[in-house]
Amino acid sequence: MKTTKKHVVSLVLVVALLLGCIGYADVGRKSTAATKEPDLVINTLRDLNDFSNLVTQGNTFEGKLVVLNADIDYQGMITGGLSRIGGKEKEFLGTFDGGGHTIKNVNMVEEYVGLFARVGSKGIVRNVMLSDSVLQSTGGGAIYTDKYIGGIANKNYGIVQNCCVIKTELTATSNIGNIVCNNQGKVINCFAINNSMKSGCDAGGIVQYNNGSVLNSCNLSDVLGSYEYTGGIVGDNRGGTIENCYNAGKVTGGKYCGGIAGYVQNGGVASNCYTTEDAAEHRIGSVATDSKELNCEFVSRGDMATEAFRTRLNTNRNFQADTWSEWVISSLSDLPTPVFPYGAVTATPTLAPTAAPVVTPVPTAAPVVTLAPTAAPVATPTPIPDVTPTPTPDTPTLYPNPMTAKGKTVTVKSGKLKKKSVKIKRDKAFSIKNAIGKLIFSKKKGISSFKVSKNGTITIKKGLKKDTYKVYVYVKASGTSEFESKTVGATVTFRII
Repeated sequence: MKTTKKHVVSLVLVVALLLGCIGYADVGRKSTAATKEPDLVINTLRDLNDFSNLVTQGNTFEGKLVVLNADIDYQGMITGGLSRIGGKEKEFLGTFDGGGHTIKNVNMVEEYVGLFARVGSKGIVRNVMLSDSVLQSTGGGAIYTDKYIGGIANKNYGIVQNCCVIKTELTATSNIGNIVCNNQGKVINCFAINNSMKSGCDAGGIVQYNNGSVLNSCNLSDVLGSYEYTGGIVGDNRGGTIENCYNAGKVTGGKYCGGIAGYVQNGGVASNCYTTEDAAEHRIGSVATDSKELNCEFVSRGDMATEAFRTRLNTNRNFQADTWSEWVISSLSDLPTPVFPYGAVTATPTLAPTAAPVVTPVPTAAPVVTLAPTAAPVATPTPIPDVTPTPTPDTPTLYPNPMTAKGKTVTVKSGKLKKKSVKIKRDKAFSIKNAIGKLIFSKKKGISSFKVSKNGTITIKKGLKKDTYKVYVYVKASGTSEFESKTVGATVTFRII
C-alpha cells in the first residue's frame, strides 16, 4: 500500500496522543510542554564534530534548536577529537539542549578553550554535562585573552542554563572559569564538582569575570588563581550580580581572594550567597564603595549538607521559581545542587528510518543543515523554562589593563654632562610589566633639565650639577579592543655623581 504524507502525519499524531496519555514524572519540571521540534539532532560523536565545524565556519544557527540525543565519549581518540564549537568571532545564536546527556573524555588543547567558544546574545546552552576531560591553553602569559578557559563557554552574552562541569582538569596561563570565563549574559542553575583548576592569572569557581548575572549556582571544586582576582563563585564581579549561590571549595589566589568573590566593584552586587568557613579568609576579597554585599554568610560544610540549608536555598529562589531550578540532593554529591536536567527537549525515535543530517554548503552563505526526507523528529512534551535572553550588546565591558610601572634609580657621572646631553633609554629608567597596548610617556613635573619623549627616552641637559633629582612621569598603556587603557605615575630618581 502506498503511504502518503497525510497517512504519516496522522500516524505521528496518534502516537503523540498515546505518549501524552502515558505521561512522565520529572522532578522540578513544570507541567506545560514545549512544542518546538529540533532542527538538528546529534546522536553520535561524528554528529557533534560536524556541528562544531558548522559553527566554526560561520553558521550561527540563529533561531534553531539543536538537541543532543545521546552521551558522547571521546575516550581513546587520537585524531578526530572535539574542538571548541565556534571561535573567537564565530558565535552560536541558537538553542543547544543537551537533554541531560554527558560529553566526556574531551582532550582540548588550543586557544579560546571551552565547549562553546562564544555564546551570542540570542544564544542558549542548557542541560549539558562536561566530565572527565582535559582543557588546556598553553603558551603566552597572563595578559593573553586567547588563552582563557571556560568549561561550557569561553565567553557568554546569552544564557548558560543547567549546565555542569565535573571531574575535569582546567589549566591555563591566563584566566579560568569552571562554567564560563567571561560572562556578559546569564549563568543560571549551574554547578562544578571535583574539578582540578590551575590558573596563571585570575580564576572563578563558576565564572571568572562577570558583568552579567550568576544565579542559583554552586561550586564544589577547589579554585586556584595566582594574580589578582580569585573567587569561589566569581573571580572579578565587575558590575554584575551574584545571587543565591554557594561555594564549598578551597580558594587560593592573589591580591583579592574570597570564598564567594575576589572583588565586587563597578556597582556589582553579591546577595544571599554562602561559602564554607575554611574556603578562604574572607567571604569577598574586597567590596568597592559603589558595590554591595547583602546577606552573605560563612556556613560550615556540615551545615551545607543539612535539609535546613537546602530549604534555605529553595526559599531564596521562590520569587524566581519558574526559571531557577529546585535544589536537590543527587547521586553527584552529598551537598545540594540545582536539578539537572531541567525542562530538557528529548528527540524521540521517528516512525520511519532517518538518515543522518546532510551538510549542504551554500556558496557565500552560512552553512545550512539539510535533513534527508524523513518523518520529522517528535519532541517529547517536556517543558522548557521561559527564560528569554536579555538583549545585550556583543561588545563586552573591557577588562582592566594589568600594567604596572615603576621608576628606577639611574646613576650618571657628571663628567659626561660637561660637554653634551645624555640620553637614558626607557628600559634603564622604568620597570614596566604586563602592559597591553602602545606605551606613551609624558613628564608630569620636574626640573626643566630633564625631557621625556613619548617613547620613554629621558634626556638630561648638559651642565647639570652633582645632586639627586626626581622626575615624575605619566606612563600610559593604550589598551586594545578587549582591555581598558591605563595611566599610572612613575618617579625616576637620578643621581648625578
